[in-house]
Amino acid sequence: MRPILNSITILVGTVLSCCAPNSKFPAENAQPAQAEQSGSLRWTRTDGPDFVVYQGKQIPPESGGAGYYSGFYPSFEPDKKCTKHNGKLGDYKVVWYRFRRTDGKFHQQCLISGSNSIKLHAWVFSNSQDELPALVTELGHRQIFHSNAR
Repeated sequence: MRPILNSITILVGTVLSCCAPNSKFPAENAQPAQAEQSGSLRWTRTDGPDFVVYQGKQIPPESGGAGYYSGFYPSFEPDKKCTKHNGKLGDYKVVWYRFRRTDGKFHQQCLISGSNSIKLHAWVFSNSQDELPALVTELGHRQIFHSNAR
């Protein structure tokens, strides 16, 4: 019975280590879970079973923010009413999908497919459409969006 339990333990450990999004972007995911300040955004991290989400909120009085999901199953389904905009996020060429949320904020999001089936779903939002490019630039400074993280 003991050899079977050892085999199961090894199998589960192997599966979990292969499925973790950290294997694609180790430098970014090595950051601590506590909030950190970077530029105009205060970042928090949420770990899931097979994903990590970083959310950055601007310091008041500003009310915009940015964030990204790194994992296997992003909830990314742009509405057909979104306007598409070609752009960049760090080293990646992306298509941004922009729309106005029900709270009036302008929101844009993109999806980046990496190796090992890992996906990055990134977004920015602000009260003003003119503030989105600065938030994209700030989000693009995160290490995960650069070639040395791949």
